[in-house]
Amino acid sequence: RCMEPRDGCAVWNGAELDMMEVFDQQEAWSRIRSSSPPTVFMAVPTVYARMIRAFEQSPDQKFREAASRLRLCVSGSAALQTTYFRKWEEITGKHILERYGM
Repeated sequence: RCMEPRDGCAVWNGAELDMMEVFDQQEAWSRIRSSSPPTVFMAVPTVYARMIRAFEQSPDQKFREAASRLRLCVSGSAALQTTYFRKWEEITGKHILERYGM
């Protein structure tokens, strides 16, 4: 029985949690492109901004293809600028779910 309402249940049921000690946008893109990519990407607006900038500096169709395998993209802790919503969707084909109180 899982007592934690959301986050712990996925791990309890076999999901893997992949966290970075220090955020690096190139490493994050590499993990998304890996043979065992994440299906859920949760980040604060600053991380989305850095990921978008990294993509724009060296656009790679492989990033787009890999990111299309994401099932859920979530932003929280602060409002995400509208331009980032649009750019992320252009790059990945995925809409960002904005949450507060994560």
